[in-house]
Amino acid sequence: MCPGRDLHERVADEIRRYWIQYPKAADTDDGIQRWWLPPWFEVPLDVVQAALLLLEVGGFAAADPIAGGRVVYRRAAADAAGRDEERRTAQ
Repeated sequence: MCPGRDLHERVADEIRRYWIQYPKAADTDDGIQRWWLPPWFEVPLDVVQAALLLLEVGGFAAADPIAGGRVVYRRAAADAAGRDEERRTAQ
């Protein structure tokens, strides 16, 4: 396995955990890098961007363009609804 890919997946897991805890959270790639990842988990912005792409392709994240050519990432609505339904069914 490619070591870079493994790092991207680890960062994606951290972001996914954040969204599970805060399902309505949304931020830019640099905001996610700075505020969402644990302080001991410092990675370059391009790694965060690759992790966000993995989450987007996997249907867990959605990217919304904003002014200035920037993008805000949020948890995908379909995923959030599916997870909420899973939680209700499990109870």
